Amino acid sequence: MIDAPLDDIRALIADAPPAGFAAPGLAGMGQLSDLASWITSWRGETSLRRPILAFYAGAHADEDVAHTRAFMEEVAAGDAQISRAAAHLGAGLDVYDLALDRPVPPPPLPAMSDRECAATMAFGMEVLAKQPDLLVLVGMGPGADVSARAVVGAIKAGAGDALEILRTLGGRESAAVAGAIIAARTQRIPVLIDGLPALAAATALRAHDPRATDHVRWAGPADAGELGQAPSFGITRADGTAALAALCLIKLACAMAEPVT
Repeated sequence: MIDAPLDDIRALIADAPPAGFAAPGLAGMGQLSDLASWITSWRGETSLRRPILAFYAGAHADEDVAHTRAFMEEVAAGDAQISRAAAHLGAGLDVYDLALDRPVPPPPLPAMSDRECAATMAFGMEVLAKQPDLLVLVGMGPGADVSARAVVGAIKAGAGDALEILRTLGGRESAAVAGAIIAARTQRIPVLIDGLPALAAATALRAHDPRATDHVRWAGPADAGELGQAPSFGITRADGTAALAALCLIKLACAMAEPVT
């Protein structure tokens, strides 16, 4: 029997290691204690030296990509508000253009073939080559939010295999985020997600295997179901702002939990 392209992805999820580290709380620190424990349980230490914010941009049929491309160029050049915020927090910044000039087809056609979906997920994993100790993942692009809502809705309705739903109704942006989440899970790297495409990716992975997103926290304001929740401050912008605001508290929590030498 010939393995399907997504079988390797399923195998990675099945073989994911547990958190594995003790995470003592901080007395009297409330949510700061929870955040420090989350980082420690995955990293085995409280220090954060190399957080990375990664944007994945894809396009859907009949949508204008000019605005998304301009935003991505501004981010990459360091001129966007989010770029300055990331620099202030000491976070690296990466942007990935997932064939914006080649939109995925609209329903009822599948958004991606098995091979393209698996390849896009593998591409998303490449951000781990930069050895982050925390990943902040954002998916975006014209039509991406509509696609993400369709993915989440179909999964909540129990419409079928979650990875197949992501492949057929999602976009490259969500597939790439899903790949980054899986790679981070195998390396015990905690993940913050922001924006509906990233939420769709995490929802699909959790529906496939609840362990696949144990290391993930959602920073947006919408209901994320059983996903872990980071502080969102009511921020509705889906450009990573909510996740970076949460990162501020996470860095504070880690500093408070750092052992005195």
